[in-house]
Amino acid sequence: MEVGSVSGRIEITADAAPVYTTSQSVESTVTREQISTLPLNSRDFNQLVLLAAGAVEDINAGNGRNFGGVAANGNRSFSNDYTIDGAPNNDVYQGLSALPLSIATIQEFKFTSGAASAQYGQAGAQVTVITRGGTNKFRGSLFEYFRNEFLQARNTFSNTEPPPFSRHQFGGSFGGPIILPKYHGRNRTFFFLNYEGFRQRDPATRVSTLPTDAFRKRESVYCNHPHFVSNFMQVGP
Repeated sequence: MEVGSVSGRIEITADAAPVYTTSQSVESTVTREQISTLPLNSRDFNQLVLLAAGAVEDINAGNGRNFGGVAANGNRSFSNDYTIDGAPNNDVYQGLSALPLSIATIQEFKFTSGAASAQYGQAGAQVTVITRGGTNKFRGSLFEYFRNEFLQARNTFSNTEPPPFSRHQFGGSFGGPIILPKYHGRNRTFFFLNYEGFRQRDPATRVSTLPTDAFRKRESVYCNHPHFVSNFMQVGP
């Protein structure tokens, strides 16, 4: 009986495991209808951030910074990133938007917190603003908000009635297709204009301490005393 040959073959194949990256973020979008109807103090669009889950106002009175900034889910307000149509719009001192954009020009407002996608870059929280554009129809709006002292309470440290106060906030917007000689921008080219003005007169009440007549007389006598004058003359290098 002949001894037969023994052979074997082992194949090892390995495919690279795919890597999936997911963005664990929470997005809150404020629509145009909400932007135009929600009450905003002084029409400041930064207050829309407070509609997002986990967003709280971050006020640090110790050094005057962060005033009006918003901290999202434990992040510092300075880690927020504000953009307008993709362009940076950051106030690095207060953690707010740098450009005071009128709410009449905002089409969409989105707040993204958590681990946002890489397109946003640095932010712990991302505030994205998309501005409005014109449409195929001419549309416009006008507004004015007025406030005076008749609905104000007297200052606690003032013995008189509320001082004269006046605040006017007014403006308007207008947009539509661009129409030129031999050119109509319908479905192609649009424009949108906006103006907003703010005028306020507000007298301030301040409390200060003044020396009494008795204190002034005592200080005058002390300053004219020969011992005080001789000691004062000896002060120097």
